Amino acid sequence: MSSTLRNRSLIVTTLLLLAGCASIRTGSDFDSGLHMEQYRTFDWGGGDSLPVGDPRLDNNPLFNSRVRAAIELELVAKGITRRNTKPDLLIH
Repeated sequence: MSSTLRNRSLIVTTLLLLAGCASIRTGSDFDSGLHMEQYRTFDWGGGDSLPVGDPRLDNNPLFNSRVRAAIELELVAKGITRRNTKPDLLIH
């Protein structure tokens, strides 16, 4: 393989990788007035029918379990434990 062809292949590969990353969008929504220290316990509430915004993730069990695990990890790190009966905080 000539160096010119190798360089072109490298450039095309790099551009394709960058183009693939360009479609990823993130966002967040939160209440800046909410004080989490008022909560000591949490549990999962019932699901809702709202889409997550990406049809590939709607009803995806792997995505759902990873999001739940990440949320639980953060809450436990803040000292909020999971309790099934009468929790202070319900998460949907």
